[in-house]
Amino acid sequence: MLLERLKSNNLVHLIIIPVLGILLWARTFYLNYDGVELDLGTFHMPMYAFLINYLEANTFNLVISVIALLLIIAETFIVVDLANRYNFYERNNFLPGYIFIILASSYIGLQKLHPAIIANIFILIALEHLFRSIKVENSLKSSFYAALFISISSLFYIKAVVFILVCWLVIVFIRKLTFRDFIVSVFGFALPYFLSWAYFYLQNAGKEFTVTLGLTGVIKNMDYSLDLMYYIFFGFLALLILFASIHMLKNIRFKNIEVGNYFWALFFFFIVTLISYFLRPFSLEFIVIGAIPVAYLITEYLLHLKKSWVGDIILLALLVLTVSTCSGNLIPLSI
Repeated sequence: MLLERLKSNNLVHLIIIPVLGILLWARTFYLNYDGVELDLGTFHMPMYAFLINYLEANTFNLVISVIALLLIIAETFIVVDLANRYNFYERNNFLPGYIFIILASSYIGLQKLHPAIIANIFILIALEHLFRSIKVENSLKSSFYAALFISISSLFYIKAVVFILVCWLVIVFIRKLTFRDFIVSVFGFALPYFLSWAYFYLQNAGKEFTVTLGLTGVIKNMDYSLDLMYYIFFGFLALLILFASIHMLKNIRFKNIEVGNYFWALFFFFIVTLISYFLRPFSLEFIVIGAIPVAYLITEYLLHLKKSWVGDIILLALLVLTVSTCSGNLIPLSI
């Protein structure tokens, strides 16, 4: 029943999804909770530093949290739009959007305007250009824009730089590497950094910009004391992702070539995210970025379950566990 309703293309989902987001963030709004103090570096990346300093000087924490939720909701609808526009599934549906917003909101300590949320917008735009490069042969422009938006995302969140690997994996294994593709992607990635450096140089701060890029990588490891519900949630999610990944790898050959290539690109995205998530220093905020490929993988798995009631149980368990984690407490401990 639940799975059947969520995988429909009814426009009522345009209302339900924002309401779900508000409910999942309700404790943050009610308590005016500012989330955990993420030590993201000695200095913030320049674009994020400019934005967050302006907001903190001119608004309240609650307003900043509302902006963060609005970005999550916007990203949710982009996730849905990409799936429907590129025909990932047999029929259009909103299911990947529901899974994305549940996963992206599952960790109450990250219900704040951290840099990964902002970077996510640009990563999604880059992903759209990657899909376009797969769909249109010899699309150098798409390779350029994919690398460009990945670069812009990293000006907000330095660890987003790893997603240029996804662009190159698509070029090598899906589009078949050409020298022009690689050069264009390198140029697209380098351009935002060159323009940023040029701006700071003209402001007599070129050296400071270069130093900031280096210092943003000096991140202190954080150890998070989680209650039992978090371990249950992440354990359940890990098993679900495992089953979804096995299903995709076994059945991708039955999809048409174009859609199959989209899922290979998403799988590359997932693998790069997974590896980056566990690299030291531990990157908890990667949950928000990883929710993109995971939402598509889980949706593909749920839509092909032979018994829909199994999908209902999985969705209900995911939602109940998320609500439980969002109502729990989190204490960050520095090490």
